[in-house]
Parts: sequence; structure tokens; C-alpha cells
Amino acid sequence: GECGGSGGGGGAAAWEEESPFVLHFSCLEEPSSYALVAAVPHLDVGALHAEVSEDRSTLTVAGLCKPTAAEVRRMQHRLTAHLHRVAQSYCQTYSPRRLQQLSDRLAEEAGAALRAFGRNRFGQFSTSVRLPQDADGGACLEAYYSGGDLHVRLPKIPAAPGTEFWPGEARGEAKGAA
Repeated sequence: GECGGSGGGGGAAAWEEESPFVLHFSCLEEPSSYALVAAVPHLDVGALHAEVSEDRSTLTVAGLCKPTAAEVRRMQHRLTAHLHRVAQSYCQTYSPRRLQQLSDRLAEEAGAALRAFGRNRFGQFSTSVRLPQDADGGACLEAYYSGGDLHVRLPKIPAAPGTEFWPGEARGEAKGAA
């Protein structure tokens, strides 16, 4: 369909830096508007931003998904276990050089592990969706977050009187006529 998305992003926390979070919208056509819906668990509503391009052909939605306190604790436990395994592999043979190598790589290892733990679940995102031609990109967007789903509604451009017909059909033909 015409509503397709792509995107990625970066952020401040280790698991946000290079772990793009891609948002996938479903586009539903309603009689007077288009409704876009995406599952976005743990959305930081304060960081949400939606904008229609200057040419009114594209909607870009950007935001941040944060882990809950319980998810942070789980990631910290996984990180501790991961770093323990890394330290064991470096310290199989004790030497000051091996300990220095471990020390130099510790922050890098921790960041890479956190990014992997949060990949496709947490972080910043920026997703662009191509709008159908009859979407009114100049109108005010309606957006709300409920039950882990982000809803964005964009009105259609009202059809001029006497021009309403199904796309691909010649005027004057009955819908479904052979």
C-alpha cells in the first residue's frame, strides 16, 4: 500500500547509540481520514514528535522507547553475567597485559552488550510514512497513545461535489459493473 515505513535512530544511553528501533505502522483507511497505528511499548510520550513534510507527502514520527525499571534490572543482571564471562576469557592466563586489555575493553563490551539486549525494543526511532494523495497533510494531526499502541489520524482532503467515484473506475459506471 501507500503507507509504508522505514527508519532508525540513535540516542544517549548505551543501548540507544547504534541500535535502531524501527517502527512499523499499519494504515487503515476510514471514510474521512487515515488512521496509522503502531505497537510501541514503553513510549516516552514527552519525546514524541510527528511532522508532515513541506510537500505534504510524508509523515515522520520520531520518539523514544524506554525500558521499565524491571527491564533495566534484567538487562543489568544479563550484563553482569556477560562481563563475568568476558573477564574469565581474558584472565585464563594472568598477566598485567591481559588485565590492561580487559580494562581497556570493559566499557566497549558493556555498551555492545546493552545495545544487543535492547535492540528492536528500546531506543530512539524516526520512521517516515508516505501519505496517500488524498491525505490532508496541511491539516492538524491527531495523535494519542493507548495500551502500548501509537495512533495517528490524518484527515482526507474533502472530495469536490460530483467527483466521488472509486479510483480506477470511469465516471458514470456503477461500482462493480462488468
